[in-house]
Amino acid sequence: MNSNESSITDPRVAISAGVLSYPTEPPFHPGQVYPEYPFGKDYISDSPNHVYDGIRRTLQVLRLDEEDYGTPYWNPLGDIIRPGDKVILKPNWVLNQMWKGQIQDTLTTHGSVIRAILDYVMIALKSKGSVVLFDCPLTVADFDAILKYYHIPDICEFITNNTGIRVVPQDGRFRKILLNEKYRRIRDERDARQAISHCLVDLGEHSLHSKGDMSWKRYESGGDETDIMRQHHNENKHEYLIFKPALEADVFINIPKMKTHCKTGCTIALKNLIGICADKSYLPHYKKGGSLLGGDEYEGFSPMMEIRQPLVHFFRSKSDSIWNIGLYGWRLLAWVRRGFKPKTASQYGKYDVFGGSWMGNDTLWRTIIDLNRIIFYVDSHGKLHDKPVRKYFCLVDGVIAGDGNGPLKPTSRKAGLIFAGFNPVAIELVGIRAMGFDYRKIRVVTESLKLSKLLLCDFPNKEPLLVGDRLPSSEPFIPPSCWEDLIAN
Repeated sequence: MNSNESSITDPRVAISAGVLSYPTEPPFHPGQVYPEYPFGKDYISDSPNHVYDGIRRTLQVLRLDEEDYGTPYWNPLGDIIRPGDKVILKPNWVLNQMWKGQIQDTLTTHGSVIRAILDYVMIALKSKGSVVLFDCPLTVADFDAILKYYHIPDICEFITNNTGIRVVPQDGRFRKILLNEKYRRIRDERDARQAISHCLVDLGEHSLHSKGDMSWKRYESGGDETDIMRQHHNENKHEYLIFKPALEADVFINIPKMKTHCKTGCTIALKNLIGICADKSYLPHYKKGGSLLGGDEYEGFSPMMEIRQPLVHFFRSKSDSIWNIGLYGWRLLAWVRRGFKPKTASQYGKYDVFGGSWMGNDTLWRTIIDLNRIIFYVDSHGKLHDKPVRKYFCLVDGVIAGDGNGPLKPTSRKAGLIFAGFNPVAIELVGIRAMGFDYRKIRVVTESLKLSKLLLCDFPNKEPLLVGDRLPSSEPFIPPSCWEDLIAN
């Protein structure tokens, strides 16, 4: 039986390559009746579903329930999910399509990936247990728009009606910013159910932000509520507001999107857990100021960069209309400085960095490791243990991935990959290799490999064991701006 500890020690990563498109017919039934398929021939798509096929193959090559493969009794997730368990599914639903050039399938986990995983979760639960499908996206994200785009209500309705287990997508955010049709702020909303739906977790000295210095005074989340950051990250504590059902889970299934990331180099399994925190004001993203002043917001020192952050906080502390005036005023000033020309890729330099979006960010990787430790080691009451308290599985949507200036403005890359395993660091290493990057330049990975307690990985040589298809040979992904050295030699 798969134990809680095996997620730390299991290096296997299964790969399905050549999955180059998503199905288009919701609720994304498979294109054929597999022996174990629980819903019968009446619920089969007329078109091929290569995503379903690819996910099934990853479960097979992981050799899960190997003796029953090819029979109606095949239950690949049965070792980690038992009837009666509470199962959490955590996709990447960071943002709905808002800006020109954005493609939703490049930003977020596709609904067909979620549907296939749900089918195998239901096989394992055998009509007993519960399932929560959730994310805590950006405060400005339109959660309902993401659900609608991926036909998530249709998927959940089908699963609920045919299994008896009610599946409802949940928006785990404590704070949301509502925008109008022109994406301008209207108002803030806060969840009055905080005590019921969220849990405050203090990692204290076990946080990687606990360094014994005063760097916490410079912490910023990129939002406008620095007072909240100071209340929860200081010399006495390091607290995160976690969506409580994530801590109540017996099994946590991580379903990230493979993309580049301007602050961490990439976002795959590890970074996706930013979305378990219900309020982004609790998440240190960078230390304000240039590196010559003790910050890591950008490299060196620039007077203009130093005045920008106070201006941002000033305008955000006022009404939403004043914030919008300040935002457009800054953009106008930048446009004038460029000689009334749009910024090209070659014009990005160390003083164009905003919010720690460069290789020198020494903050966000610490937050990411903290959140992964929470999922592995913190129980439903917010108590930290020295051994993993729940089972973990990860399956990555790399069918259409994101390169360039991810995570919010990536360009589409048809990577055609689905890969899965039990350990987030092993998954991360495989994803980085697929992107053509050098993992030694990605701090969240190198520091995860160095941990001496509350480990995130503990397998031989710290090397993933690849099974299934080979990673395809292709051109490296385009790194984010100010990450040009990321490509492996």
